[in-house]
Parts: sequence; structure tokens; C-alpha cells
Amino acid sequence: MKKKELIACLAEKSGFTKKDTELMLDCIFDTIGDLVASGVEVQVNGFGAFGAKPRAARKSVDITGLKNDKRSKNMIDVPAAKKAYFRVGSTLRRKINESAK
Repeated sequence: MKKKELIACLAEKSGFTKKDTELMLDCIFDTIGDLVASGVEVQVNGFGAFGAKPRAARKSVDITGLKNDKRSKNMIDVPAAKKAYFRVGSTLRRKINESAK
């Protein structure tokens, strides 16, 4: 489902206009993004949690330019970074599992 389709679905369900629904959805996503970027885990009970975990620096095989020579073991340094995650909540997990039956 694309963002426009989600907005239409939410607007129909809530009774708000599509424009108001889009503004609210953008506000929610921007706020979650800003909080996660600043190191805060955002928990929505029953739905899930958004957050970021630190990822340590590491070495990796450089695959740029390797189409035919898979034996090349040029190593590169991958810098430390933050990795975004979403952890599914119990209510959403139950809904997903019930719909799979």
C-alpha cells in the first residue's frame, strides 16, 4: 500500500478530509523520525516500537567492480553507524498470525 492509499483509507475510516489526514500522518512520521534520530525509542502499545541501535565498525569484502572475479578479497572498513529497527507489538503480532490461518 502506498502513502496516498493509506491516507485515503485513514480518511474514510476517520471521517477527516484527505488533506487533514495527510498533515497528521506527516506530523506523526516526522515526530517519530526526529525522536528515533535523537536516540529515543518510540513505543506504541500493542502496535510496536521504533528505535535505533548502534552498529559497530567492521571490515567487509569490497564488492565494487567484482563481476567475474569472486575470489578477490579486498577488504574495506565500514564505519560505525546507527541501525533503525521496528519491533512488532503483541496485539499486531496476534492480528497478523490470526489472518494467516
